[in-house]
Amino acid sequence: MWLIVCYGMSLVCLFLQLIFVRNYEKEMVRRHVKKGSVMRLLYPLGLWYADLWKKYIRKNRNGEEDEWAQAIYVRDLPEERYRLRCARRALSVWAAAVAGASAGLIFSILISKSSEQEIQEVERPSFGETQEYTLQVEGPWTDAVTVDVEISGKEPEEEQMQRIFDEAFVHVLEASLGENPAWEEVRLDLEPVTVTDYGIRVEWSSPDPAVINSRGEITAEHIPDEGIVTSLFASLSYAAMEAVYEVPVHVYPPVKDEAYYYQLLMGELSQMDQNGRTEAKVRLPESAGGESLRFSTEKTTVPWGMIGLILVIGLLLAAADRQNMKQEYEERNQMLLQEYPTLVFKLSLMLSCGMTLRSAWERITDSYRQENRRELRSRGYLYEEMLVTQTQISAGTGEAAAYPMFGQRCGLDCYLRLGSCLGQNVRQGVAGMSRMLDAEMVQALELRKNQALKAGEALNTKLLMPMMAMLGVVIAVLITPAMLSM
Repeated sequence: MWLIVCYGMSLVCLFLQLIFVRNYEKEMVRRHVKKGSVMRLLYPLGLWYADLWKKYIRKNRNGEEDEWAQAIYVRDLPEERYRLRCARRALSVWAAAVAGASAGLIFSILISKSSEQEIQEVERPSFGETQEYTLQVEGPWTDAVTVDVEISGKEPEEEQMQRIFDEAFVHVLEASLGENPAWEEVRLDLEPVTVTDYGIRVEWSSPDPAVINSRGEITAEHIPDEGIVTSLFASLSYAAMEAVYEVPVHVYPPVKDEAYYYQLLMGELSQMDQNGRTEAKVRLPESAGGESLRFSTEKTTVPWGMIGLILVIGLLLAAADRQNMKQEYEERNQMLLQEYPTLVFKLSLMLSCGMTLRSAWERITDSYRQENRRELRSRGYLYEEMLVTQTQISAGTGEAAAYPMFGQRCGLDCYLRLGSCLGQNVRQGVAGMSRMLDAEMVQALELRKNQALKAGEALNTKLLMPMMAMLGVVIAVLITPAMLSM
């Protein structure tokens, strides 16, 4: 029950957080999330979690991810986009916690019926079926013992069942001893066999029921230390044939240890099953050998591993998103390197045609805007950064300062060098800019050549495993006929 309460309270707390922070950063969520989307309800909670994480846990760490966000989103409100991305990570952990608590709650409810609880009766199965119960019994033992009780099916009011018994007399003697070492030393109740493996029926009778009855139960209340010598008769019958055997029995007083009480318990449970065969429920014995008993079902362990795995999955999803963000940043850098020779060529060509640096810059960005609007092309990081620079110049920032800032935002050595050269030539005049761009073009082409070589080496590494697999197939094709011919 405490598990159900614990998981239920966890779920309530998780959903109450969702309700209490539903208006957190509402305006930002409205700008970036479509109306009617489920995420519009969850993003406030994710932003709240992300801000708590950044404020109390991540406050002393470096701004590596902030730099990635600035590079990836460029003109698309990078700070807000990065916060929304952190919110999605937090929501993955929250969803994992909800799933784990829900799984634990459902599992606890399902096992609540089989959890430890005191019972006095068990259900009897339908006719022709058997039901096995695993019960814990607290009694005169040091610790509670676990017993397996098999309850046979509910029988009709009238006896309509035939029983065929099959076993030889020697096997009957061995199997009927129960927990006793020999017939010459009987201290516990016997377990008389009533059927053998060969269809032979066995009926027991006792000439001295005051000492031991026909069911093998010791009925004598006071047995001397030297014991009592008596006998049992076993009648084996098959069809019309019958043979009667006398079995000498030497009964000694029992040793009242845990095995003795366990044997009494099993006898009580067996008698319980035989009595009341027509009843829908079977009442369990309250005592054995004068000692009180208390039954309970066996405990079922809660799958903490499964619940922990769900939480770990949520954390892994958050970590995977960070890795994806890093990969996007690296892909962005690769795209910038690929576009660098093209940019230098365009600037050099336009400047050689008599255009100023600013007009050439605007011509390139205007062309990007038109193509992006007409063909719905994906965003190019280089041209987005150029649009930011153009916006800064239009807002009043000097060209000598705007171009170096462009190189710094790109973050790569070639762009840092280009931005510095453009800013320096703006201050000193454009007389030597063509020669500078021609020299930069040579370096850009060399850079593209080196990139192509690196890409080829990476491709060769990726193809290594398929080539080895093909080599293995070829070897198998050559060796198999030789091995079959041996």
